[in-house]
Amino acid sequence: MESLKDKPIAAMSINHTAKPGGHSLTVVLAFVQKPVTVVSSNFISLLAILGISFSIHLIVRYRELLEEDADSCQYDLVLQTKES
Repeated sequence: MESLKDKPIAAMSINHTAKPGGHSLTVVLAFVQKPVTVVSSNFISLLAILGISFSIHLIVRYRELLEEDADSCQYDLVLQTKES
C-alpha cells in the first residue's frame, strides 16, 4: 500500500473547500414553496466568494510556512497549512 508521503499533493484532498452545487438550495426552496430571499438567491455567489477567499488564505499560509522553514518537505507543509 502506498503511503501518504509518497502521493503527490494534487492527489491529497483538503476537505474544507466549498463544493459546487449551490443551485440545489434554490430547487429545494421552490419545491417546498418557500419564498426566495436576498440571501438564498445569492447563495451560489456567496459559495464562490467564500471558496475563493478560503483558497487564498490557504495559499498565503502555505507560503508563510515555506518561508519559515524552507527545508521542510511539501507533505509536512501541507499538513501544517491544513491544521492552521
